[in-house]
Amino acid sequence: MAQQDGNKDVTLDDLLRIVESAARTIERLQAVNATLMQQMRDAESAAQLANADAESKARQIDELEQSEAALREDAAWCRWFKNKYGASTFFSHIEREYQSTQRVDEAVPYAAQSGPAADAS
Repeated sequence: MAQQDGNKDVTLDDLLRIVESAARTIERLQAVNATLMQQMRDAESAAQLANADAESKARQIDELEQSEAALREDAAWCRWFKNKYGASTFFSHIEREYQSTQRVDEAVPYAAQSGPAADAS
């Protein structure tokens, strides 16, 4: 009966204040939850963008490594060809023909540093 006596002390105004306080707390928590959910969505989107960027960079690195390997192979072949045939009668004619077929606008910056023309200097 002591508990029932304690409940009799709570007035309708007290109960109304408790309910209103609970409603405000629920509304505040819902707003916080909505903010946190938006932050989580933003973080997931940023993570997806970062992942896509990392995959793109990985593909680009692979392509550059393949290009570098091809350039190294070409440079090695050019050095071998020059060493093997550089003293031959026709080497200067072959080199001139090669240079005449190269167009300046197609030249790559590093192409000027390798190949028969660079090795001849």
